Amino acid sequence: MALAIAAAALLGGAAGGLGPATAGSARDVDGNPRLTGAAVDLGVYEAPSTTVPGVVTGLTLSRTKTGATVRWSAPAWIGSGRVTSYRVTLSGCGSAQTLSTKKTSAKFTRLVKGVSCTVTVVALNRSGTGPPASVSG
Repeated sequence: MALAIAAAALLGGAAGGLGPATAGSARDVDGNPRLTGAAVDLGVYEAPSTTVPGVVTGLTLSRTKTGATVRWSAPAWIGSGRVTSYRVTLSGCGSAQTLSTKKTSAKFTRLVKGVSCTVTVVALNRSGTGPPASVSG
């Protein structure tokens, strides 16, 4: 808040021509009043303290006669803390399976030969579930 007050002192009054900074009805993420001037908003903003991981990258699906191997890389953005696990969902190819793993690969068996599959992978951390990545084959 000290930064916003210092900025208001510099921009307000006769020197800046914007008028004195006042506590308006606007509030920051913690519920504190934001300082506003006649023509400038000097609110203090904070990034959310809890964020989910980003999307996994490099997702590939390799089929065998009756199985599949899925590989991916960890998301570039891990959010609040490390990735705790991945949820992998396979649909189609005569099967619907979901598994949880800490590895960046998964294997599925008992799939129907010649039928297309879709695999979706999400990264999880203590804040929740990241966006899905999907591949078909």
